[in-house]
Amino acid sequence: VPDPRSLLTQARSLLRPGGVIAVNTPDTGSLWAQLFGSRWHAFAPPEHLGYFNRANLRKLLLDVGFEPIIQTKIGKHFTPAYVVSMLGRWIGSSVFLKLARRLESSRLNRLYLPINIRDNMFILARVKPFESRIGN
Repeated sequence: VPDPRSLLTQARSLLRPGGVIAVNTPDTGSLWAQLFGSRWHAFAPPEHLGYFNRANLRKLLLDVGFEPIIQTKIGKHFTPAYVVSMLGRWIGSSVFLKLARRLESSRLNRLYLPINIRDNMFILARVKPFESRIGN
């Protein structure tokens, strides 16, 4: 999403008061993001163009007329090739990257491994009633 504020503003205009939006995005405030820095797997343009932590995403949602009602961390499902390629990237080993390329075309790569390293945030937010948006 090249302009998250614009997209959320547009979504807000389509919803009635009380309408709900779900947002799922990597969390730059997570332990994994902090530990791995620029080698963090979620730094992956063009898949992700903007990055958020819980505080700045909450502020953006409030600014455009939403009130967060649920904030949590969720896991995702990854292929074996993706997991091995991330290991190679984190460790800095080309052996893992070569193995990941081989796994991409194998039957084993049809598996999806459920992994929750708590670096992916999920927020449900509802449209604020008109009166609570006055002055925002």
